[in-house]
Amino acid sequence: MARGISGTKVANGNIAPSRIVKLDTTADGRVLQAAAATDKPYGISQPGTRNTPYGTLDDGNAAVAGENLMVYVSNAKDVLLEAGGPVTIGDALTSDASGRGVTTVTTGQWVIAEAMRTGVLGDLIPVWVLEPAQY
Repeated sequence: MARGISGTKVANGNIAPSRIVKLDTTADGRVLQAAAATDKPYGISQPGTRNTPYGTLDDGNAAVAGENLMVYVSNAKDVLLEAGGPVTIGDALTSDASGRGVTTVTTGQWVIAEAMRTGVLGDLIPVWVLEPAQY
């Protein structure tokens, strides 16, 4: 998948919906859920779960290892990202320890998105996915 074109990647671990993902440097073409602001982000995972939200079928994951996952990359707009804390419209967002979007103003942290709406912890907020860059 070329930069700027959203599409599918293969998960190399459990990935929750609407989370920041990074390329797995140990396995070509696979992604992992980001776990820190220092992880170079690749994009944002699909908003839906892999299974029907019915009883025990839904484990809450967008994908698990070996499954395809829709990933939204740079220039995608109105992509839903789960907020990891207070976020204000226009904020530069990086990953927290769970791949959720948090505001950054710290030099050296990776930015993957701009908030298009204000939100708080757990909110799904629309974002504009940016080309990954360090703040």
